[in-house]
Amino acid sequence: MTDYSVLMLDIKQSRKLNEAQRQSAQDDLLGALNCANALFYDSLEKPLMFSAGDEIQGMFRDLPSAFLAYRYLRILVQTVELRGGIGIGSWTTRTESSLSTEQDGTAYHRARAAIDAAEKDRFKSLKIFDEKGCSNLYEAATASSIGIIERRNKPQKRTCEIVELTCPLIFDLWARKPGQANRYKEAIAQRLANTGLDFQNDIEPRITSMEKPFDAVQVELEKSLMGIPGLLEIATGASRQGIEKSMRNASIQLEREQAALAVYVLSREGAEKCWL
Repeated sequence: MTDYSVLMLDIKQSRKLNEAQRQSAQDDLLGALNCANALFYDSLEKPLMFSAGDEIQGMFRDLPSAFLAYRYLRILVQTVELRGGIGIGSWTTRTESSLSTEQDGTAYHRARAAIDAAEKDRFKSLKIFDEKGCSNLYEAATASSIGIIERRNKPQKRTCEIVELTCPLIFDLWARKPGQANRYKEAIAQRLANTGLDFQNDIEPRITSMEKPFDAVQVELEKSLMGIPGLLEIATGASRQGIEKSMRNASIQLEREQAALAVYVLSREGAEKCWL
């Protein structure tokens, strides 16, 4: 039986938000979801959507994509803090609806258990459950990347959002399909416009696929950020040297390398080697 990965997210301490803060957070989340659904279009079985209250859920065809989508949303959403749970398992109740909320299976049950566990954990915001329960291997593999993202200050988060919008990480090679690439370009154009920065030229995303030998991914990650300080210099008016310093202080390259390592472990090949 094919395994699917269901991602569930919700807002930390959502009950403390007033009406204006909640509306701002939901607008922020909705814009980020539009970008994520366009970026991970080919990996999604059911798109990411709001379910009950502030909760979000979607179903992926593979575990690495579910993790990268969680990572992507953690970088883009800055009005609130998110936590997440990923459940790996079956998809048994299938409806013709495109809505994730109308499906069911062990992947959904485990995602619910995972996000409940994340709510109780004071130190780690992402839990991954498989048939054995909480996976310590997967949790350890993803902790470094997510930890770096969570420790960034507000100016660093703003820089990192723009970098991730223009240089995202995915697990498949759909970027070779023009229609889907154009869909993502349209989604990020709106998001970049909302930053208030002046992006005068059409942005061509540099999409890095993780579905390659690990050494090849490392080489591509080194190249992927070339020219980004110059782009931000034009858009923000800040100096290139200041932007480069901000990118170093935000550990952008290190976090991307840690995300690539996590993807390797989360992939079937990597997980098998880790248990040898």
